[in-house]
Amino acid sequence: MSNQPLAPAGRVIGLSRAVLEITGALPAKDASGPKAADSPFFLIVGAGISYPQVPLAKDIERLCRQKIAQTSPDWMPPDEGSSFDRYATCMQAAYPNAEQRRAFLHGLMRSARLSAANLRLAHLLGASRLTNLVFTPNFDEMLSQALRFLGYPVIVCDHPGMAGRLDPRRDEIQVVHVHGTHWFYDLRNLPQELKKAAEPTPWMPLSLPELLKAILHHRSPLVVGYSGWEADVLMTSLRERLQHGLGSNLYWFCHRRSDLDALPGWLKGHADVRFVMADLAAPAPGAGAEPVEQALAAKHVFEKLIVALDLPAPELSQNPLGFLENHLMRHLDPADGDDDAPADPFLISSALARVRRAVER
Repeated sequence: MSNQPLAPAGRVIGLSRAVLEITGALPAKDASGPKAADSPFFLIVGAGISYPQVPLAKDIERLCRQKIAQTSPDWMPPDEGSSFDRYATCMQAAYPNAEQRRAFLHGLMRSARLSAANLRLAHLLGASRLTNLVFTPNFDEMLSQALRFLGYPVIVCDHPGMAGRLDPRRDEIQVVHVHGTHWFYDLRNLPQELKKAAEPTPWMPLSLPELLKAILHHRSPLVVGYSGWEADVLMTSLRERLQHGLGSNLYWFCHRRSDLDALPGWLKGHADVRFVMADLAAPAPGAGAEPVEQALAAKHVFEKLIVALDLPAPELSQNPLGFLENHLMRHLDPADGDDDAPADPFLISSALARVRRAVER
């Protein structure tokens, strides 16, 4: 159990109440439609939205220990210290070079299938109601893949040098990987790398910490599936911003009560932060009078928001053949072919037409 002070009971709320407060704070839709860029919120999403398709830090630590046992059987990192300290020690011992660490993470993530939480979040973002902006420490690209899978374009920033190109006022969906992705060796994974990423970079027009500072001045985060590693750029920026009041509450969705207990006191003690737990379930028949604590999965958070916002199903679900047809028409130019080289060289359109005729019979 953490020795950090407890969050006041009034700031620990259930999922239903949190969703009601969040949706009530969103701007009303006008005649031109929803404007995600006008939202008072942005999202911070962590490893919890890609689990179990991508392993969590504790599972990666276990894999690293197995590697160490094979290569250095006479030595094993100690089990003491924080979960992040153990993770970092094991990662560096198992894979001492940056390219080795990248290749290891790449192997875990490159073929991972889309998680339910990422698909639900892509649906939410594609509706342009909740927000247009997501920050994530995740190395996997599952969210941007889910967005494209459902037919939503996305702008991806996976390097701090790109921070100056982002404009939160644009309606396009923007996803920022604050620690990089598994494709590049300069991803930030160890304590010294995270601390360096959290520092302003004088030679850049706009560094990642400066971008976060500017966004936090106007918007508050909805935090889902993120454990909150204090040294990284997200927590460093949040701590600085929380020295003052927020225009909208920060909502931190906790998987279990123990995750809330482990958060730092400066976060739990702030008046504008709400910690969201699963709605308490009724006690089982024959059990005591105490309600049963349920784990709050990321996909349930996004499902609840989808229902509250009354979002229609994605086009892929409503009309899969029409979705595929529209997808093809966006990418194939019928005017680009001739008798010798048709515009649809793989006859995809004709194959789709045959499927449509079969369905209509």
